[in-house]
Amino acid sequence: MAALVEAVDRVNTKRSGFVPRTIRLVLVDPATGDEVSEEMPHAEFWAVYQSLKAIGFNQTATVALFGATLIQPALSAEDTNKIDRKISAIYAFLRYNSNPELTALNFSYELLQGLKISREAAAKFASDILGKEVPPDSWRKRVDKFADDRGLPKVGLTRGRRKKKKLER
Repeated sequence: MAALVEAVDRVNTKRSGFVPRTIRLVLVDPATGDEVSEEMPHAEFWAVYQSLKAIGFNQTATVALFGATLIQPALSAEDTNKIDRKISAIYAFLRYNSNPELTALNFSYELLQGLKISREAAAKFASDILGKEVPPDSWRKRVDKFADDRGLPKVGLTRGRRKKKKLER
């Protein structure tokens, strides 16, 4: 199953530049070509992603349903199915992308290529996935190497800030 994550809308923060507010997770079954798309707030995506990695599908689904019943005690079958679809989509993404570094590289490349997030935001997402701090410039170089290895066009972002030119006298 092929998976793609893309930013639907984004917000500009002073610290990280553009970061996604909503994420669309698109899953394509290679056998049938069927495509399933789920949208969710990026905070929800990362919370469920980390929970699936830590405690697995059944426990994450149980916690999500429990949390939903605290907000709305009588859940309809449609509400339960919606929660299950979102968790299933993230679980399929996690299973397809079982290598955390490859997941972070793939995710960063897709969003940086479309200029949907800044280099700093991509490094922050990579840090969240990998569980360790990743400097923006070194992450950009790793993303470029990832693109080169797969024959994809480089992201094309320059390193850091532009340097001021000295005035010639």
